[in-house]
Amino acid sequence: MPYNRNRRQHSHTQSAIMEMTRTPCTVLFADVCDSTRLYEEKGDKAAQAAIATVLDDTAVLVARHGGRIIKKIGDELMCAFPSPVGAVRAALQAQEMHADNLPLRIGLLHGPVLNEEGDLFGDVVNLAARLTAAAKGGQILTVRETAEQLPEDLRAMTRHLDTLSVKGKRDPVPVYEILVEEDEATRLMSGLFEMPPAATSLTITAAGAERIMTQDAPPLRFGRGHLADIAVEDARVSRQHATLQFRRDKFVLADHSSNGTYLEIAGEPHYVRREEIEIFGSGRISLGRPFDDPACAPLPFTCH
Repeated sequence: MPYNRNRRQHSHTQSAIMEMTRTPCTVLFADVCDSTRLYEEKGDKAAQAAIATVLDDTAVLVARHGGRIIKKIGDELMCAFPSPVGAVRAALQAQEMHADNLPLRIGLLHGPVLNEEGDLFGDVVNLAARLTAAAKGGQILTVRETAEQLPEDLRAMTRHLDTLSVKGKRDPVPVYEILVEEDEATRLMSGLFEMPPAATSLTITAAGAERIMTQDAPPLRFGRGHLADIAVEDARVSRQHATLQFRRDKFVLADHSSNGTYLEIAGEPHYVRREEIEIFGSGRISLGRPFDDPACAPLPFTCH
């Protein structure tokens, strides 16, 4: 009996700790646009310096409005605020500051998150990341419930934009844009933006054969040599070049190479080197070589 009672008390304590760490906050992602173009036009060092400046400026605004940086993911910042007000004001100032240089894609959402060793997890984090991926350069996206928590002056700057299909939710999520400039309201009337649907599987073609990756599959390894799941025998391909896995409700490619990975995702070019990027829609992946290189061996993919 004493043993069982102690075990129940220990279990209760663990549950209480887990419950205490699930607290409400506003999660904001800020992703630098046109980074691929910048690398091509200015070279690696100049591009990295310009992107670092944008992220540093954004980090200052985040702190000024009561937020904190959770982590940096490639050209993206993940931030947390006590309420949506500070997050929106920081997002607006960041967009205005960099509108003529390197605009940002920003998604933000308020709700309960799980704080584990300084990192944040949960549906709120996943949906905020999805909003960021769906945004265009210069856009700030949120959902209706978060927009309704804003004071009147900020709420007047929001407009219903579209709906987002999210895995695990029966109904599409209403998406709102927070307008950086008032005259953007006319732009909203001309049509809705395209938003990638939630994917649960991915088909990639290599050497003429299709390989299907599901959300429950282990990470897919790309590289040179027999240890890779998808092998590309090219001197510009590293032995452990990249991995593709399903994480936080999305497919994520992580580059580990010296020469980087080139991608076309939903019609837009991207370049990553020792960083991560979300994969959605359909497109192509090239290890170590740009697509206009005659020796390029692209790997087409489609998310379902």
